[in-house]
Amino acid sequence: MIGPLRCLLLGALVLFAVDADALERGDLGHGVTVLQGEEPERFEVEILGVMESWGSAGNTILARLSGANLEKTGVLQGMSGSPVFVDGELIGAVASTWGFASEPIAGIRPIAEMRQLARDLESGVVDGLELVAAPDVTEGGLVWAASGFAPGLQGAMADALGAPVVQAAAVRGEATTPRGDGSLEGGDAVAVMLVDGDARLFATGTVTERIGDTVLAFGHPFLGAGPVSLPMARAEVVAVMPSREISFKMAVPTEVVGALELDRRAGVAGRLGVTADTVPMRLTVTGAAAGVPQTYDFRLARMRMLTPQLLGWAVQSAINDRRELATDYRVDVATTVRFDGEPPLTTEASFLGAAASAGLGSEVALPVQLVAFARDDTPRLESIEIDVRIEPGATGSLVGRIQVDDPRLVPGAVLDVRIELLERDGSARWERMRVDVPANLQPGPYRLHVNDGVRAFGEEIARSPGRWSDLGMRQIREAFALRRPADEIVGVLYGPSTSVVVRGIERENLPGIHRAALGRGYVTRGETSSLVTPLARTTIEAGTVVQGGGVLDLVVEPTPMASSEAPSSDQRNGKDARRDASRER
Repeated sequence: MIGPLRCLLLGALVLFAVDADALERGDLGHGVTVLQGEEPERFEVEILGVMESWGSAGNTILARLSGANLEKTGVLQGMSGSPVFVDGELIGAVASTWGFASEPIAGIRPIAEMRQLARDLESGVVDGLELVAAPDVTEGGLVWAASGFAPGLQGAMADALGAPVVQAAAVRGEATTPRGDGSLEGGDAVAVMLVDGDARLFATGTVTERIGDTVLAFGHPFLGAGPVSLPMARAEVVAVMPSREISFKMAVPTEVVGALELDRRAGVAGRLGVTADTVPMRLTVTGAAAGVPQTYDFRLARMRMLTPQLLGWAVQSAINDRRELATDYRVDVATTVRFDGEPPLTTEASFLGAAASAGLGSEVALPVQLVAFARDDTPRLESIEIDVRIEPGATGSLVGRIQVDDPRLVPGAVLDVRIELLERDGSARWERMRVDVPANLQPGPYRLHVNDGVRAFGEEIARSPGRWSDLGMRQIREAFALRRPADEIVGVLYGPSTSVVVRGIERENLPGIHRAALGRGYVTRGETSSLVTPLARTTIEAGTVVQGGGVLDLVVEPTPMASSEAPSSDQRNGKDARRDASRER
């Protein structure tokens, strides 16, 4: 906790800040930013005006920059947060620009808005809701870079992060001498990391101001996540990369000096000397086809939406590290997720040949995704351990044809299913599965899904997405129990939805009137209907790793009316006479 002196200091700084409305067109100033190595350089600033915005979105100071070769490069990504001074007073931070601009025109975030982040961080008010968006200009600052990741993943990373990801440069020799004092000052290059360790994924910007041990930077959101805990490091600028759209700084982190703790519209705030709360992950790769056994260590950002993806990217990159895997191999993966004060959760899966590269990342990420969307009272995720074994010889089977003698289901009977398994040598064999058909099935269409364990669990999630959010620990364990071993075939008979998910718990076989009532907001909250409802489930052992699956369309036909002899003419006449008498009455 910061003492009273710090509070007075923050208040005084706000009083002496230059009001954006007091600036006039033609006012001159300067800014500082790092363009090479770690030493900030000066650039010149001419105030052009103020872009006014409504309400809490805040105004943006418009300025033309010059010097430091900016006339050629334009405003750089990585300059975000660069402090700007007029008459010796800090007025704000370079925060935005426009793509393909022919002049270095920048939007400057007023410093008063950024200093509010420092006050909120000190007082613990970090969950404030901002309903008004920032002005519609191109955020010019985040330079995403990756090192240690497979280059082929950069497209997926860019889609997830909403900005291009470049390959980070490796720095060798002694181009610069790191400061080594664990500090960050205004104008310094700063990196914030989503992944650290044997691979790194980070974004680079500039420090706007240091207030005690609080660091303000960027002048715009990092990811707009609010309260966070991410490693914050000093950075070294290796080169400036010119571009016709927006040029950018290429930089690398040097030493971690603190943690980013607040990520809002006006910028970010972190503290020096604080250790970020990340998720440790250890990956071990062994096996005859894996080459020399290796262990990889990563520290992943603890963020609900991103942690599973970061995990998948790290695993895929480690598997491809200095390995050229042929199509004829098998990958076995075991994932252990450890919690504070709870027994660990484990899951296993196997992949054959080329399918391993495509499915391994999502396979290891799925258990963590379930945990990431758990309730706030769920025990803390402590660590993740992944053991991968790669062996030559992709011995296994693919699911081929699925057959039954008659697609007409008989309620209460047993459905005999034949499943073709295609071996890699071109041969085929058949396995038999018996499915108990429920006695209360109504007439209509049904479907039998036959899949390997991974696909079966994927369908379980897809059919009822609402079931997998806001989970408690008991439900997480139940979800893990649904994941079947790689040598099992899972058969599930699905019918029209008769279930509703309420707060993560599926209520099956509900009468229509109950489902309608649950769908009304004044009765309950957080309910979603399942797409289909599982009516019967069975598994069989295949004796080898199985991949693939298929669907079989089935039907329960209406029960025909009981047959009887046609009524005689006397009977028909009698009925007609009674009907006529009834009409007369």
